[in-house]
This record gives sequence, structure tokens and C-alpha cells, in this order.
Amino acid sequence: LNGGKVLMLHLCDSFLVAVQSTSCSLFLRHEDRLQPSAQTVKFSKRVLAANICEVTGELCLYLLTSGLALDFWALPSLHQVASLPVSQMADGAIISAVIASDG
Repeated sequence: LNGGKVLMLHLCDSFLVAVQSTSCSLFLRHEDRLQPSAQTVKFSKRVLAANICEVTGELCLYLLTSGLALDFWALPSLHQVASLPVSQMADGAIISAVIASDG
């Protein structure tokens, strides 16, 4: 893979996904073999960390970007489904903690 260091790899029965700081490549699997060509998405912001989660039963890739957003991408389609600003989520968590400690 071009693009530098691999931040995350995930292999399942139907695909392999590889996340780098500037892009994500998804290789479909057929039986025990990976298809030679990948579906690739380039990111507008540098990715700092990546992982896999399930959101309402759907497998998703989530990325922490240099713009301090948490981006969610559906797998294996690689369609972005949400982008949440981490700073606003952190502010809300801090306010909730302060309110809870006052009560």
C-alpha cells in the first residue's frame, strides 16, 4: 500500500480493510483470496487513529481526524455516515460531569 504507515487492519470473511493516515483501502474476499484491486477513499483530514465498531447492527469504521472529528464510515461500502466534532462532545461530557457532581 502506498501512503505510509498502516494505522489499522481488519480482516473478516468478506473483506480486508487497511487504514492509513490519508486513505482507506478495502479489498473484497472471495473464498480464501483477496481481490487484487481495492476500493480506496482519500480523506480530507489526516487520520490519527482508527478502529471498527457496530452501530445499530451495522459494521462501521471510525476515525479520529486531525480536525478533532470522529468520522464514521459504513463497511464494506465505505460511505461516510456521520462526522461528530470531538470538542463539542467533550464539552458536553465535562458539563454533565460538573452538573452530576453538584447534585
